[in-house]
Amino acid sequence: DLSSVSCPSATACYAVGRHGLIVTSADAGATWTSSGRDVAASNLATNFGNNGAFGGATIGSLDLAGTSCPTTTACVAVGSLGAILTSTDGGSSWSARGGLGAPGSDPFDLPPQGAPAEIPESSDAHPLDAVSCAGAATCVAVGELGKVETTSNLSSGGGTWSAHGSNTANRLTAVSCPSASSTCYAVGDYGTILKSSDSGASWSSQALKGRFHNAFLSGISCADASHCVAVGVQGLIIATNDGKSWASVSSPTQAYLSAVSCASASSCLAVGSNGTVLATNNGGSKWSAQTAPSGDDLYAVSCSSSSNCIAAGSDGTVASTADGGTSWNLRGTGTADGLHGVSCAAQGACYTAGDYGSLLKATLP
Repeated sequence: DLSSVSCPSATACYAVGRHGLIVTSADAGATWTSSGRDVAASNLATNFGNNGAFGGATIGSLDLAGTSCPTTTACVAVGSLGAILTSTDGGSSWSARGGLGAPGSDPFDLPPQGAPAEIPESSDAHPLDAVSCAGAATCVAVGELGKVETTSNLSSGGGTWSAHGSNTANRLTAVSCPSASSTCYAVGDYGTILKSSDSGASWSSQALKGRFHNAFLSGISCADASHCVAVGVQGLIIATNDGKSWASVSSPTQAYLSAVSCASASSCLAVGSNGTVLATNNGGSKWSAQTAPSGDDLYAVSCSSSSNCIAAGSDGTVASTADGGTSWNLRGTGTADGLHGVSCAAQGACYTAGDYGSLLKATLP
């Protein structure tokens, strides 16, 4: 499964997933390749090789849950065992963050197929579930037990990462740091909503009032420091337009919503189980159901504009839309692995990642 995707331009995308899967696309998702190389579809899941060690596990067993690519060359993927993988060359090579590379060695490049890639044990093996980069230098990753890690120098060989307190022990499932801003929001279990005004160094809690105050939140997207939308169980949609107070809004579905992407303060797209797609063009106060690209579960979505979006999900599903979700085109990925993340930049490049080390790249038209 691919769990996260990020597209830093209109053409380039990255996706990550289980067992270290990293895939890329340079054509808006029309075609996808294993990161850094063109390989047969049957080999997409083995781009790290089968013998690399990661904290006592093979690199192939490393699950990547989130990815964020602030530029066409800089990208971060996070996942199990506290993994943070970074690329500064458009996905051609990837490095393990400090503390996760082989002891005494330089960060590793993806080896030839089947070659060993030693990766050092993590000092903190709690999984990371999501990452968001506000720019080419600053990124925030969140995960289990309220874990938060940040870097302010991503472009310098992948950056130096530091842990910070979040004032919660709840799992943090998603994070959003608007471009060119020091403000970040994170959401998670039991209605957890956190806000940071210093790029993730410190956090304060924000309350969700009403009957959804204890609900599970799975995704968040912020168009700017004040306008955010978060989604979760049973079609739950909540929004803020001042960065302070949150309220639930009417939803046309009871389906589980896994992710949301807001290209602007008014335009957002949310996806979820059984191919559910919802859209809003008025800042999240009213949502409408869109034609599903397929019946597969959708785990991630990234919109480079109010019209152009890519969604990824179960069974290697990747679909793109050029009209804000009204119609979709399924894209062949050559993999049946679940894709849990996707990221698309304004210039068109998209990346998606998922199970079994899947990492794919595509380009929007």
